Amino acid sequence: MRVVLASTNPTKHRAVAQALRRLFPEEDHEVVGVAVTPGPPPYTEQRILEAARHRVHQARARIPEGDFWVGIEAGVQPAPRGPWFMTAWVVVEDAAGHWVPARAGTFPLPPRLVVLLKQGLPLEEALTRWRPQEAARRRTGGLVGVLSDGRLLRESLYVPAVMLAFLPWRRPELW
Repeated sequence: MRVVLASTNPTKHRAVAQALRRLFPEEDHEVVGVAVTPGPPPYTEQRILEAARHRVHQARARIPEGDFWVGIEAGVQPAPRGPWFMTAWVVVEDAAGHWVPARAGTFPLPPRLVVLLKQGLPLEEALTRWRPQEAARRRTGGLVGVLSDGRLLRESLYVPAVMLAFLPWRRPELW
């Protein structure tokens, strides 16, 4: 099974590879990462999903030889009142063009970080201003790694979502 991942990010690559091993243990897998051009940071649920789809389209245009294409996009989900959230969408598309989305784990953002985001700062800049001493930890475990003190990592949020998006191909007779 050849899977083209719309990213060269090692965390996303490991998450897709692990999900494939768990969901399709009887098959050989090849995960090929390809660099894509991300759009502006998505700040709504719908835009996060659209950004994941856009990643799939770009990856498929760059590497059309594959069985599946996967896009993973994280973003901030603002709320008019109450907490803001970080979430991610995974989109899997097969060679016939059928696609399935699945949402990754969603978690609340700390109020001090939200204040910076409300000022219009891009997420990465807001994170750096909020906790500059934890930039290295963010690169390996993501924001959830910082918030959980390394007990929960971004990769662990992506694996179940990738598996969920692949469900129709695990048991196609049910779909």
